[in-house]
Amino acid sequence: MWKTLSERFGFSRQPYAGSYAVIEAVATSVRKLKPKSGSEGTEVWLRNLVETLGGTISVSPTLEWENPASGSLTIRRDDAFEITLSPLTSPLRDNFTIAHELGHFVLHYLLSEGTKEPIQFNRYGTDKLEIQANRFAAALLMPCDEFLGQATTLDDDTFRLAAHFGVSEPAAKVRLECLKREQSAK
Repeated sequence: MWKTLSERFGFSRQPYAGSYAVIEAVATSVRKLKPKSGSEGTEVWLRNLVETLGGTISVSPTLEWENPASGSLTIRRDDAFEITLSPLTSPLRDNFTIAHELGHFVLHYLLSEGTKEPIQFNRYGTDKLEIQANRFAAALLMPCDEFLGQATTLDDDTFRLAAHFGVSEPAAKVRLECLKREQSAK
């Protein structure tokens, strides 16, 4: 029931070859497409970014009770793409889903050395492709230096960090834990 186009037609996607640091840098480059006005919220600039890159966003007309937090990305042969959101999620969760699916589009399609065949990514599983798309999304929405600066200012308050960056509190918490762990490993 949940087969992607790659499973149905034999196309395969390989994980992006770059390190997490490179994925962060790619997300930073994509973030530069964000409007400079600063008056637009995360949801608006993300939707504008999707449109700029040739994509659209829709909400699934069906309820997916088996996985209500799902999202998907469908890329057509003309490089146009559609991100489909669940009708059961919040705008803050949708922001992360949109950024995650953009991660697949950029890392696993645009920067892929494979063939540019139509493909669909579903938000199921925890393989390396999904981990990389999550890392891209976190870096796109919560850039490392800005995020750590705000974390210091806000005493690591993940609720306030989430509000500042337009993401859910769990997303801010995971980002903070990840960046702190990486800092302590240096």
